[in-house]
Amino acid sequence: MTESISREHFQLQRSLKLLDDVASGAVGNELEARSLRDLQIIQADAGFLRCNFIVPAHASDINGNWHAGAIATIIDSVGATAIYSVCQHVKVTVNFNIQYHSTAKIQVNLLALLKSYFSSWVRLVINGNKDY
Repeated sequence: MTESISREHFQLQRSLKLLDDVASGAVGNELEARSLRDLQIIQADAGFLRCNFIVPAHASDINGNWHAGAIATIIDSVGATAIYSVCQHVKVTVNFNIQYHSTAKIQVNLLALLKSYFSSWVRLVINGNKDY
């Protein structure tokens, strides 16, 4: 029992380190690093991440909304981290379905909850407002 908890903790720490490396630009590409720059992990468990993020001006479209590509980059990167924390390898995204219910303006504080199910898909819920 203790060994499996220790292994699970190690894999979670490895996953968070990979996300930090991507956000800092040490691995991955500049687009990922710019999109993840100010992401804060509030809570992390195997297969679960709770993140805080203030949408920066550099991630906006011409109307001042959070750019759909920047949203997709964060979802893909953080979702991969949640999956990696439980299955010890990063899977390639082949089917990416995002439902946008409203826009998010820059400088809005967002809370994202990610949960990995069956080590293969992720559910993401984003809530946000300026008074968060």
